[in-house]
Amino acid sequence: MVMRARLDVACRNWAGVLYGLAKVGVKCSDTAHVKRVFHICMEQDLPGLLLEGQKCEPQSVSNVAIACVDAEYGGSMQPFISAVAMRLGEPSMGGVGGRMMERAKPQEWSNLLYACAKLEQRGIRAGGGMGIITEVGAVAMAGALQKPVRDQPKPQELANTLWGLSYFDWYDASIITVLAHAVVERMDGSIPQNISNTLLALAKLEWYDEGAVSKLAAAMVECIDSSTPQAISITLWALSTLGWYDPSVYDALLRALLDKSDQAVPQQLSNAIYSCAVASHGGSAVDELAQGISRQDVGEGWKAQDVSNTLYAWAVLGSIGIVSDSLSTMAQHLMGEVNVRGPDAFQTLALRQLYLAHLEAEQVGLPGGGLSNGMLQVATEQHTQGQAELRKKEKQSGGTAGVQQAAAALQEAGYEVELGGWVGLQGDFFAELLVRHTGCGIAVDVLSGADVFCHPTGQLSGKVRQRHTQIRQRCDGLVVLSEGAVKQSGLVVQKVEEVISGGTAAV
Repeated sequence: MVMRARLDVACRNWAGVLYGLAKVGVKCSDTAHVKRVFHICMEQDLPGLLLEGQKCEPQSVSNVAIACVDAEYGGSMQPFISAVAMRLGEPSMGGVGGRMMERAKPQEWSNLLYACAKLEQRGIRAGGGMGIITEVGAVAMAGALQKPVRDQPKPQELANTLWGLSYFDWYDASIITVLAHAVVERMDGSIPQNISNTLLALAKLEWYDEGAVSKLAAAMVECIDSSTPQAISITLWALSTLGWYDPSVYDALLRALLDKSDQAVPQQLSNAIYSCAVASHGGSAVDELAQGISRQDVGEGWKAQDVSNTLYAWAVLGSIGIVSDSLSTMAQHLMGEVNVRGPDAFQTLALRQLYLAHLEAEQVGLPGGGLSNGMLQVATEQHTQGQAELRKKEKQSGGTAGVQQAAAALQEAGYEVELGGWVGLQGDFFAELLVRHTGCGIAVDVLSGADVFCHPTGQLSGKVRQRHTQIRQRCDGLVVLSEGAVKQSGLVVQKVEEVISGGTAAV
């Protein structure tokens, strides 16, 4: 093959061909010839050259990955990724010039990790070799922060690295902390996409530092005029997932999204109102968002998951007392579309969300009603199956440490306690603990870290509040306990007895 005429530059030549094609807008879908060129390179020739130990510069490695993204390559990445991982993991495979990627610049590592994550996002799996690449790449990026300023990663490179790492099964708290704080320190003048991508990565990695997240949120508000609907929507989703809430920040983000609503796609509108539901955020901006959704032709462009997420958000908002005519009109609009599409249009998670929306529609008497008979039957079956699976998991695990402590305290006080007891009709909802009592019993819920917002401290997630509303409607009372409260056995018993006496309890 021509590419192998000079082995010392074969990898660079392949990278040049693919990158050149991609940069002039050529796609793999354009012609069978282009598709075959990418296939031969990515699945045969380039992996072979790498495994032979032939020279391959860091820029060539990252350019090949970027080219696959831009040219919408749909074949396998695993031969290439495995070969790169082998070269990184085996010093003897360094080839000409020493260990491959040893002298890679931050931009080259950032591009490689970002491109692999973009392909993963599209369903193009990187394979097991990605574990080595993420490990070496993350360490290299953190190490580059100790170099002279001119050689340190730029904010976009750090943001893209964190975003890339969040797509793979890799986590090192110390390195993530170093990279995250580096982004915050360098974010002056950062573009909104860098901030939103950083927040998205931190949310997916489940990494939280109040100071860092607060600074990123404030920075996003400062550059909000130049933000895209995508960056705003991602920021709202990430902040709500991280458990960070400030009403002024959420309102500013929503107002900016509304100003650019003609550029927004349905998923961005859906994610925004979903994030508000998780954060228990209401107000005029939420109402205006609902009005905007009501004006949309949801039969065109709205995916089933966007529709179900939005209706679920409405159900959560309603269950915690955030109601308005605008939200009701939006729910009617979407519920009608759900019934037109029928159950086959929705996946399992969506059907379970729609069941909860139907319960809210029944509770408030939504004009036009909830799910039609056929939709309701399938959604009910999926909800019941989901609750049964969660209850089985709860019983098999014996519950969290907090649940076990609460159960022990109540049993010692003479109460009969059931782990994962049904409340209401069997298969409807279950409580982590159910204290047997005259009637339906007293439900006990022990909060986990994910149930409570970090900022402000103690605010419950809207999803948890919605679950509590459903449980409370189906039993004689609900006791909500923090992880700290269950360590005080006397307090656990006291709160249950308060509810039995006709009070409410949440500590």
